[in-house]
Amino acid sequence: MFSSDGCTATLAACDLQKINDYIDQRLSPVSQRLKEKLFAATIVVDAKLPATVVALDSLVTLREESTRVTTQLRLVEPDKASPEDYRFSVFSPIGSALIGLCRGDTIVWQVSERVQRKLTILEVE
Repeated sequence: MFSSDGCTATLAACDLQKINDYIDQRLSPVSQRLKEKLFAATIVVDAKLPATVVALDSLVTLREESTRVTTQLRLVEPDKASPEDYRFSVFSPIGSALIGLCRGDTIVWQVSERVQRKLTILEVE
């Protein structure tokens, strides 16, 4: 499970609409958490979304803080997901955690009962 360190999400109106179109088709804990995140998010006109905010189709560079290892992934709509190609659905645990966050924000990944990993967003393209 992923969580953000209290960061408020910001979404473009077009991304909100796309996600809402899918959300009612899914009955999972991840989609429920995503729905709650969307409800609390700040929604902006598409053209006003800062370039540093993770949106659909963003290429995101992350750093795992304890190892300093970086990785890139693209956040996509569910029908475009391909984890082996690092294309993760907004409905995946990491996708729902990242959407709406911005460069510099950190998410916490609960790997197991005793292990947590912190991932920091280094770059958003």
